[in-house]
Formats: sequence, structure tokens, C-alpha cells
Amino acid sequence: GMLFALSFDTITQAALFAMAANRFGGVTEVLLLAGCFIFGMMLTDGLNSVWVTQLVRRADRSAAIASRIMATAVGVVSLAIGGLTLFKLVLPSLEAWTDARGLLIGSGVVAAVTLAFVAAMLAGARAGRSHLAPTIAAE
Repeated sequence: GMLFALSFDTITQAALFAMAANRFGGVTEVLLLAGCFIFGMMLTDGLNSVWVTQLVRRADRSAAIASRIMATAVGVVSLAIGGLTLFKLVLPSLEAWTDARGLLIGSGVVAAVTLAFVAAMLAGARAGRSHLAPTIAAE
């Protein structure tokens, strides 16, 4: 988590805002970009909170399975990004390779988390149905 935060969140955002200031040449534009970032993070965190709240309220087997799948996926993606950052420090030639494929790497992260979310929802729904089946049959 620490490597992910250091590499992806903090450094990326600081570099993005610095590049924006340099490219667009004004504090106003940078503040607008920072405001958009803040709004996007609030929206994303808010949606995540709604989803987690629903999982906690259900607190059944299906929610536990969905939660474990998502936690594992986010952990694996975080470790992969942290590892990539660590390798970039050791192998400077990797920097150019990752820079050329930044959009592809970012898209891969989004795709991995999206697939994990879909898998978590499907596994949770399947577990919920299988958990209810014996109860219905017993009645």
C-alpha cells in the first residue's frame, strides 16, 4: 500500500499539477485542475462508501466473498504498481518503457479492478442464491 501511495497517488498528482502549471502557465488553471481532481476523488470515494455500506449492511456470506475478492484484487494491483515503481528505480531503462505505455498500464489497472468488481458481484450473488436454496427446500 505504501509503495502504491508513494508511486501512484502522491507523485503522479504532484507531477500532473506541476505539468499543468508549466503547460497552461497559470495558477488559475492549476487550481481548476486541482478542483476537478478533488471533485472526482470525492465522487469516487462517495460511490465506494455507498457500495461498502451495502456490503456491511448485508454482512452475509455473499458480502464476505465479494469483499474478499475486491480486497485481493486491489492488493494485487497495488503490489504490481509498487513493484513496477521499485523496478523503475533499479532499472532506469524501464522508465522510458513505462512512459511510452502509460495509458495502456492505466487502462490495465482500471480493467483489472472492473473485472474484479464484476467477479465479486457474480460470486456474491451465486453465494447468496446457494445459501438460500437449503432454507427454501427445508420449508
